[in-house]
Amino acid sequence: MYVKGKGVNQDYTKAVKWYYKAAVLGHLEAQFQLGQMCAAGKGVNQSYTQAFKWYRKAAELGHAKAQYQLGQMYAKGKGINKDYTKALKWYRKAAEQGEARAQYHLGRMYAKGNGVERNLTIAVSKIRKAAELGYVEAQFNLGQIYENGKCLTQDLNQAEYWYRKAAKQGHLTAKKSLDNLRAKLSTEA
Repeated sequence: MYVKGKGVNQDYTKAVKWYYKAAVLGHLEAQFQLGQMCAAGKGVNQSYTQAFKWYRKAAELGHAKAQYQLGQMYAKGKGINKDYTKALKWYRKAAEQGEARAQYHLGRMYAKGNGVERNLTIAVSKIRKAAELGYVEAQFNLGQIYENGKCLTQDLNQAEYWYRKAAKQGHLTAKKSLDNLRAKLSTEA
């Protein structure tokens, strides 16, 4: 209510106060939202340490978005030491619950060999799953993969398909890539 200003004036400080009250009582969404507020510095001083604390509480109780955020913090070393093994653990937990961003980042970790043995087959599989779940960045990346033909056999029709999906969601680079691909295809025809 206070975060979005629905029926009241927007007030992040009050939002944090109410999230905190609910979070200490074990409310998962409140714990996650409090983590978000701490990470963004909305209504409180920005603190990745506090964000980590609240994300972890919610993540340990199965909150998929909190699990994803923990994966991000471990992968980037925000507020904690970088740890790819722990990032993988939390991305996997979130991905198992259908969190598309976690699926995508798992794919990226397999593509780069961060915390796991590099495996392009698994990487593409994870990125495809995220794209199918509607994650725009995964759709764009899958378009690139098909256009470049480095991990998969080049398939310009599939590249066009995934660029178009991402462009429809407002991804500007995908729109540009789609236009360039269409121009390339029309000159080849």
